[in-house]
Amino acid sequence: MAKTGDTSLMIEQQLERFKIEAEIVSCVLNDVRLLDTKTVDPLWFSSKTYATILKAVLKDKTLVDNLFELHEMTKAELIHEKQYDLLFLVNLKSQVITTANFSYLVTRLHVIDLRQILEEKKQEHTIAPNKKTEEDMLSILSLISNIQKHEESGDLAQTFDELDYELSHDVSEGLKTFGRLDTVLGGSLYGGVFMIIGARPSVGKSAFAVNFMDKVFQRNENVRIDLFSAEMDKKEVVRRIISLKTGINSYALKNMNKRLTKQEKEIVSAALNEYKQKDLKIHSETNIKDIVRIIKQRAREVKKDKYLAVIDYIGLIRSEGFANNKRLELEDVSRELKVLTTELYIPIVALTQLSRNIESRQDKRPVLSDIRESGAIEQDANVVAFLYQDEKKIQNQNQKREMELIVMKNREGSLMTLHFDFYPQKMLFDENFSR
Repeated sequence: MAKTGDTSLMIEQQLERFKIEAEIVSCVLNDVRLLDTKTVDPLWFSSKTYATILKAVLKDKTLVDNLFELHEMTKAELIHEKQYDLLFLVNLKSQVITTANFSYLVTRLHVIDLRQILEEKKQEHTIAPNKKTEEDMLSILSLISNIQKHEESGDLAQTFDELDYELSHDVSEGLKTFGRLDTVLGGSLYGGVFMIIGARPSVGKSAFAVNFMDKVFQRNENVRIDLFSAEMDKKEVVRRIISLKTGINSYALKNMNKRLTKQEKEIVSAALNEYKQKDLKIHSETNIKDIVRIIKQRAREVKKDKYLAVIDYIGLIRSEGFANNKRLELEDVSRELKVLTTELYIPIVALTQLSRNIESRQDKRPVLSDIRESGAIEQDANVVAFLYQDEKKIQNQNQKREMELIVMKNREGSLMTLHFDFYPQKMLFDENFSR
């Protein structure tokens, strides 16, 4: 039986699909020449009504000029559709606002249809795992990736309109993070960016994520952040935040009544009250469907450039139907997160562990191929950065460490190594501008 969350998400997705299908047919009825610019297959449609109308127009494009004739040709096939009459076609044609987004709508529908097929394959694989189904799923994932990679038609009309608008209007500034990182990212962390931060175990990924979120809260107003933490429970995350904000040893925060002085308790209380005002939620969900549902709901409730999702970490997120094939599972999770960044125009930062192969190398400085389990993560990401520390320089695990954030992939910015001082007892990453 489907969960309530799953059911509501499925209903939302189906409504979105119907809307897209209606907009595509409306565009075609207004400008049939669009069918010469982009392939549209009626088989991608879930609505029999819209699929039937499209099939008729594909067979005879002159029908868009005579809606009465179009209705006459299709009404027999849609006789059981109670709302299908001539007025339905007239209203459908009048609904279009612009045909400029036709290419995007078609691409989006094609991807939605492929994801539906993928879900069916996953269910089939859950019942009876076999190599053929795995190959089919991998092929679908690859096709989705390629479609989205090449969705741009090359037409510049919309781009010119957007730039013309920007001549007299302020544009999005994204989310401010660490100063130098913002410079590398082109000014800030923008919507549509899927950022991967990788590191070996126990280097400080989770601590860096806490610092990253705190920096976003510091430098941006009215921001909403969702942290999906599969490694730490809520109390542990909050302890790290309080340690960062107060400078009090994180060990002492585990038994505050005994270990803290009266003055320290007041400092901690003030930090707690400060963060109570922040729009931060910490989720323990590890199923990608639940994560997608929460992100969609939370991101749509706030203004543009006021939302951030952080995943700690991507290797612990689950996607049903892959029956112990970790590579396929990670590719599906990565693809879902990337789709969310573009669909909702939000940034998502996901942490990942690196492959064990790095431990056998003399030089343990990470490279892109070290991303664990799946090259799809690196392929989907707009930005890939690695946390790195030179073990030879570590004399005491509790003392300050010199850390590097190595940006090794950046689709819309530069590549650079950023330097931090990490204070483990305080959970603090401090930008070092002298190195």
